[in-house]
Amino acid sequence: MSLLGSKLRELRGSKSLYAIERDSGISRGNLLRYEKGTQIPENDALKRLADYFQIEFLELKKLWVADQFPEGSLNRQALAAWLMDLGVELDC
Repeated sequence: MSLLGSKLRELRGSKSLYAIERDSGISRGNLLRYEKGTQIPENDALKRLADYFQIEFLELKKLWVADQFPEGSLNRQALAAWLMDLGVELDC
């Protein structure tokens, strides 16, 4: 499971996929694939999930980035440096 998927599963807790689909507009299938890490959510879906769970979009986006750019990779190092220039720390 991906870092983002684990966080989404944690946030969901005992809520059903049906309830989240109804309230967020994101299909149950997509939600399940996000949790399993078999599908990468677009920014729009991340924003809707952040709103639904009442957390910062950036918290979910950092986990998305960490999943896409494995620790120690040159791409992740370059991305971390770019984010630092923007005043955002990649802390996952």
